Amino acid sequence: MMNSDGGYLDGVKYEVTSFLRAPEAGDFNYGQLNMYGTVDFRHAGSAAAVYVDGHAESADKIFHPVTPRGRTGFLSEDLEAYDPRYQKK
Repeated sequence: MMNSDGGYLDGVKYEVTSFLRAPEAGDFNYGQLNMYGTVDFRHAGSAAAVYVDGHAESADKIFHPVTPRGRTGFLSEDLEAYDPRYQKK
């Protein structure tokens, strides 16, 4: 995945952002909702995503950090969905 809908929770209001962060394996606090750059699943639980091979699709494989309401999160719990060369250990 190269780009996607992005957002974060600012108090009680969701805000959009123009960049994304990927989770770091083993460090799930990296993507807390109060941090900028998580995927925003604002389209009925899905996010529009663009992939490095040029195709776009609705991304609904959601990994949410433990946070209220769970609208923002990541596409995977590690770098697998963000880095085509990532290999699980």
